[in-house]
Amino acid sequence: MEIFIPFWERDTVKGETLVFAEENGAITAHLAFDEPENVTLYSRSGITLSEGTDYSVSSGRIVLLNRTLPYFKDGWLRYENVPDDLPNENKRYGVKGCLLVDPKYLRSMQILADYKHKPVRISRLLPDLLDLPKTYSLLRKRKKINIVLMGDSISNAANSSWEMGFDGFSHWFTPVVDYLKEAFGVEVGFTNVSLSGYGTDWGLSAADEKFSGISFDLVILAFGMNDGTAGINVENFTENVSLLMEKIRKHNKRAEFILVSTPVPNPESDFYKAQKDYIRGLRKLEKSGVTVLNMTEAFNYLLSVKRYCEISGNNLNHPNDFGYAFYTDAFKALFNTLVRKREDRLKWTERDFAIEGFEEVSFSGLPKNVHGGYLLQTINGAFAHTFCFYGLPETQTSCPAAVLVHGGGGNAFYKWVESWTKRGYAAISIDINGTCFADDDLEHKKKNEKVRHYGAGSRDSIQEYRKDVKSSWAYTTVAQIAGAHTFIRELPNVDKEKTALVGISWGGVGSLLALGVDKRFSCGAIIYSSGFISEDLLGSEWKVFDDYERKAFYDTWFDPSNYVAGASIPTIFNAGLNDQAFSPGNRQRTCDLLNYRPQIALIPDLYHDNASNFDNQTVFSFTDELFFAKKTRVRLNAERVGETISFFVDGKADRAELLATDGVGDEHNFVWRSYPVIVSDGKGSVNIPPKAK
Repeated sequence: MEIFIPFWERDTVKGETLVFAEENGAITAHLAFDEPENVTLYSRSGITLSEGTDYSVSSGRIVLLNRTLPYFKDGWLRYENVPDDLPNENKRYGVKGCLLVDPKYLRSMQILADYKHKPVRISRLLPDLLDLPKTYSLLRKRKKINIVLMGDSISNAANSSWEMGFDGFSHWFTPVVDYLKEAFGVEVGFTNVSLSGYGTDWGLSAADEKFSGISFDLVILAFGMNDGTAGINVENFTENVSLLMEKIRKHNKRAEFILVSTPVPNPESDFYKAQKDYIRGLRKLEKSGVTVLNMTEAFNYLLSVKRYCEISGNNLNHPNDFGYAFYTDAFKALFNTLVRKREDRLKWTERDFAIEGFEEVSFSGLPKNVHGGYLLQTINGAFAHTFCFYGLPETQTSCPAAVLVHGGGGNAFYKWVESWTKRGYAAISIDINGTCFADDDLEHKKKNEKVRHYGAGSRDSIQEYRKDVKSSWAYTTVAQIAGAHTFIRELPNVDKEKTALVGISWGGVGSLLALGVDKRFSCGAIIYSSGFISEDLLGSEWKVFDDYERKAFYDTWFDPSNYVAGASIPTIFNAGLNDQAFSPGNRQRTCDLLNYRPQIALIPDLYHDNASNFDNQTVFSFTDELFFAKKTRVRLNAERVGETISFFVDGKADRAELLATDGVGDEHNFVWRSYPVIVSDGKGSVNIPPKAK
């Protein structure tokens, strides 16, 4: 199906709102997107401004040259020295810290902008867990879907041009309804039961009245602005939303939900309280049938580049037309992605996992219990020769086994196999880079002429993936991993119920895919890696995914985030805090998707390579505990309540510390600071440092 592209991920924006304000002697406004070209400014009445006479452009900063055009003077937006004739409602509502301006007056101050720009991706806007099976079924079967929106004034499009009665505008959800009708050919029933000025407490009291006797399939709950103003903390807000869903389900037990996190109010106002943290609570409610749309992050992005008055209809807590456009396109993208994620997925067959033989190659330098050669299997109808080393422990008794998958630039490593066999495991290290060893030479790898696929995560493999999804590196690698698993499970004395999959870097990416597909593994160990690759090094530095359609195609077909929910076994993620390829945020997002709660071992300055993991004690202690009942690890369990982290330690700890960052700059290069923590009788608590993210 056609991929929907939200406007911020295209290269053109029309009708972005600018509001000029004086600061430090200059009168400026700000564009939302980088590298603007062909900037055109015009008034609400359609009068085009002249660049060089009325304004100048410096990157994303617009400087007003014509002071006869409307602008706020220095201090007014902070509610300082405001003229008596400037329409505002500060005294009426007791607002402090910012100007609560009359919406129609603020609208008259707006200048609109059209321009070309660099596409922007707003991290974590769309949900990681997007599983609405009933909604999907109705859309694909072209059956009528009844949608109910329940929220506060933002759900009523407060301070939008439509709400103020200007011609040519509609409620922000109306274009979403039209999109569902056009893109999916479905009939849509839409009811808005929102009430301005109220929060989840009202929702709980009104649920029975609003949902009794009406037909609905999908409910959008969009509260938070008024809850935050009232000082309701994250825990109570989350509980209210959970109870509200329970109440609504009494009227339709199969109802599905989209939970929408609220934008933040003006940070300079005294209304700015708990709203920014509500997304954390909503994410805890995600499961099949319940998903979260993160509008908080969309407005955090806008606030990083624009003044609040440029995205707000009243400069306090309601979006303007430009802000509501983010709601419209975010919902369109959500429904489009829901259908694509379910349909566009790789599907392996049992034949892909079968092994047809092993062709041994003699190497005089190998340990006696380690062998080299080629795994023979048919992958996607083509005969494949995967080079590998495998070995068994010298003591031939029942043993667990490990499939070892190297990272980018690596190859099959016999020393890695040897390290595992010395610990009592059978092990196989496969090559996923299209290389091999030959001619009794274990020092210099060669191109494997018997395979036809690109190396792990290479630029060529990424560029070629659209030609044939089953000829992709991702498909081939998972088949190689599963084939190696089949092979080692059949070796003498291997316990089939005790097999581990261990992947490094790009091998970890392939392993994450495989864990969601090959249900025979007993556990997994992922070193460095995570899902959401196009948003990490691959996207930010390689520039492979500057094209949105290419990114969307890759994310849908090949990214581990679409497969790891199938993993229901013990898994450990071993990583550093400043890994240049995989960020801690995307790693946590990946962990949140697994069905079995994973363990995470973070080593702040962990070096990213292949060889240092041949004797990875973190991974060994994890598998030894599972397979040999050797309890050697110290485990920490922590829970955040408000601004405090409470924890307990299972085992003896030499010391304890809290590592925290202010989250400023590139996530791969965050500055982490250490704070000492006191542990007594295996328990402790610590306050989160100010500004810590």
